[in-house]
Amino acid sequence: MKKIVAIAAVVAACGFVRAQEEQPQAPKPGKEQELLKQFVGDWEVATKFVIDPKAKPDEGKGTETGTLTCGGMWLVYDFKGTMMGGDFIGHGTLGWDSTKNKFVVAWVDNFSVRISLGEGSFDKDGKVLTMLSEETTPDKKLTFKMKHVTTFKDKDTKTTVFSTEQDGTWVEMGWMEYKRKK
Repeated sequence: MKKIVAIAAVVAACGFVRAQEEQPQAPKPGKEQELLKQFVGDWEVATKFVIDPKAKPDEGKGTETGTLTCGGMWLVYDFKGTMMGGDFIGHGTLGWDSTKNKFVVAWVDNFSVRISLGEGSFDKDGKVLTMLSEETTPDKKLTFKMKHVTTFKDKDTKTTVFSTEQDGTWVEMGWMEYKRKK
């Protein structure tokens, strides 16, 4: 009986060791995550958005902080600023989705009652990120496409242009200029 218990213990231990060896390893950051490093840091931001096409654009200021997290796999960014005369706070997550072979973004803010989800890609030089999403107005009466194009002019300057699709044409409706804090 002792011999059977001893053999069972050895078999169980071998199974445990084998199970440990077969555990999948966490993915390591690659070339896609390397592109995310451009967003890391503290940024001063100037904003301009067209709220009413008949009025001058709403201008604001803010700050954004980008941090790599989850072993360097994801960028988390936090924005604090002003919009339409009030405080504007937003949080985003940006990363590479290997199942879609695209970059994906999730965004929430205090002006919205929904999460915004988008996907897209960098240009071949890794300096322009174009993301597309489908949005719905808070009253749920209108669904529209959005395009966000972020361009890295140099290591300390980037811009983002927001456009909506209207009658098959992209119309710019928002601009953000970022300067890295020194």
